[in-house]
Amino acid sequence: AGATNVAADLSGSWPRASREWLLAAQPELILDSTDEPEPARAFWARWPALRARVVSLPAGLVTLPGPHLDRALARLEAALHPEVGAAGSEPDSQSPSAPAGNEP
Repeated sequence: AGATNVAADLSGSWPRASREWLLAAQPELILDSTDEPEPARAFWARWPALRARVVSLPAGLVTLPGPHLDRALARLEAALHPEVGAAGSEPDSQSPSAPAGNEP
């Protein structure tokens, strides 16, 4: 897909990283799949030194196995390559899987 996971070297089944670590890593893209009521962009905008593009993805779509794996892969493709877009994917604002208020 052309992406590199900046957290690949973190150890453990459920690795945790500090905000300081994230700021030092300076990722180009943050895929946010939280179910928090605050929109992802607003949350990450609290740290202006973090210049990453933030894309909100529905947690149930991208973290749970199920019959909609094709939709999850299309959303990940669109997040990684917005200039190309995902063939056959629905725009985030119209997607029935997108939580209200969380724009990519």
